[in-house]
Amino acid sequence: MLMLTIKDSPNDIVAGLDAGANDYVVKGCDVSQLLARVRALLRRGNAAPGVSPAHKKYFDIPMIFL
Repeated sequence: MLMLTIKDSPNDIVAGLDAGANDYVVKGCDVSQLLARVRALLRRGNAAPGVSPAHKKYFDIPMIFL
């Protein structure tokens, strides 16, 4: 899971990573960096072969869990 947020304090970052995020990106980062991080997470791929990603919505924000 990649967290994209405006919260940038060290405590927020640690809390996000401790909550299960694989990566934590503060909003306002370079778009090419964000896309590279998404590609890296997709390459790691946690889903077993043939398993479809789970699609959910939280606070009207679509999310895909791999």
